Amino acid sequence: MYIDLNELWHLLEQVIVWAAALLKLGLLFCAVGIVAGLMKWSVWWGKTLTVISLGIAAFLTLGLDFLGSLMT
Repeated sequence: MYIDLNELWHLLEQVIVWAAALLKLGLLFCAVGIVAGLMKWSVWWGKTLTVISLGIAAFLTLGLDFLGSLMT
């Protein structure tokens, strides 16, 4: 089946927009994890939750930066 170049480009743009939205949602969940971990910092899982949430947020930020560089 033949897909012309404009349709393919539009599909790629839609995929990038959806990926950016999902990455931003992931950053929101990481922020919730960081706050919850900081509230329970006195127990071991609070420290673990904070550190893991920060690490995942860093990777999500790199992903958003990469998507931003694709669109420019």
